[in-house]
Amino acid sequence: MSLLNTIKLKKTRCALIALALSAPLISSSVVVAQEQQSYPVERQWSGSESSDSMKKNLKRMAKKLELNQLQIEQIKQIAQQAKTENSELKSVMKTFKEKTKALMLVDYFDEQAFLLLHQEYQTTLTQIALVKAKTRHAILQVLSEEQKTKWLSMHEKKKQKRKHK
Repeated sequence: MSLLNTIKLKKTRCALIALALSAPLISSSVVVAQEQQSYPVERQWSGSESSDSMKKNLKRMAKKLELNQLQIEQIKQIAQQAKTENSELKSVMKTFKEKTKALMLVDYFDEQAFLLLHQEYQTTLTQIALVKAKTRHAILQVLSEEQKTKWLSMHEKKKQKRKHK
C-alpha cells in the first residue's frame, strides 16, 4: 500500500470517527432548536396538565395504598376543594412571581426590595401553606392507620430522594 493511500485511509477514518462522535451532539441540538421553536416565549400551562397530574397521582396513590372506591371519591372531593381555594389565590401568586422574576433580572440584587416583596405577599403565602396543610390533613383522615403509615413512609422516601439529587 502506498504512502498516499495510507494517508487517505487515515483521514477517512478520522472523519468517520469525528462524524460518529458528533452525531449525538448534532441531533440534540436539533431537538433543542425544535423545542425553542415550539415554545418561543415561555410555555403557558392550560390547567389540564395540572388536572392530568392530579389524576395520575391519585391513581398511583390508590394503587400503592390499596384505596377503596369510597376513599378515592373522598380524596377527589378534598382535592377539588383545595383546587377551588387555590384558584382564588392563583392570580395573586402570578403577580408575585412576575415581580420576583423582575427582581432577579436586574443587574444587582436588591435584598431590601426582595424582603419587602415577600413581606407584602406574606398573607397570600401563608394562605397557600394553610390550604396545603388542611388538604394533607383531610387526606390523612380518610386513610386507615396502615395506609397512613405507608403514605408517610412513601413521603419520607420521596423527601430523601430529593435530598440526594
